[in-house]
Amino acid sequence: MEGLTLSLALSFLFVLIPGYAGLWAEGKLEEARQRFYPALYKGVINFGLVTLVVLIFFPEKYRTLLNILSGELAELTWLRLIGWMAVFYLPAVFTGLANHLGYLRFVFSLKASRAWWRFLMGDAVIEVSPREDMFWDMFLCYRAIGKRPIISVTLDGGENASGSIDGEVLKVSCGIKPGILLADMDFPQTVTWVSLHHVKAVTFKNPGVPSDCGLIDSKVRELLNLMHPGYGDEVEEKYTKARDL
Repeated sequence: MEGLTLSLALSFLFVLIPGYAGLWAEGKLEEARQRFYPALYKGVINFGLVTLVVLIFFPEKYRTLLNILSGELAELTWLRLIGWMAVFYLPAVFTGLANHLGYLRFVFSLKASRAWWRFLMGDAVIEVSPREDMFWDMFLCYRAIGKRPIISVTLDGGENASGSIDGEVLKVSCGIKPGILLADMDFPQTVTWVSLHHVKAVTFKNPGVPSDCGLIDSKVRELLNLMHPGYGDEVEEKYTKARDL
């Protein structure tokens, strides 16, 4: 019974807490507080990868780890426990920091893009071609604030494609068969898949930060403040004044 209790305690130390540490480094601690599974999932992945590295490069240490996890008290000392905690905690934290830095890189690159500034203006439609880099940036702008694009797709007039199609974007694919999945605005049950090979241009009809009540969503404000301190508050103030006019 004592060995079983020790194994559970070590599993908690080597799996669950590193999962929370990784989410903290990634800036997702609030998500971990609300739901248990993200921390458990991250902790299990971290434990598996670290254990695999130890097995490949340090087989003797791996056998020691197995003995400790099985409840062998003779193998466990305070110094060894601290050492194994560092082995599991540091990769989780560094991985979380790397993910956070990757997210910051995306935010700052999006901030510097021409698409983002045109998107924020939101006072006119924006027409771009799939062959422009700005085409994919526009979809990233919508994704960043959790808003679905309403677009008009102008087809290239090929053999099986001509005219235009309007609708709300449900999905965008940039893989082997790139395309856009559209839902008709008047008949949402009607869904159309449009291959980008037949698209001449796409007109975005609803750019801009949502302002249904003159206020932007808290997550949007946090994202804008992350781009530049105080920027989200300025945007919210702008929409508040527009609402009160």
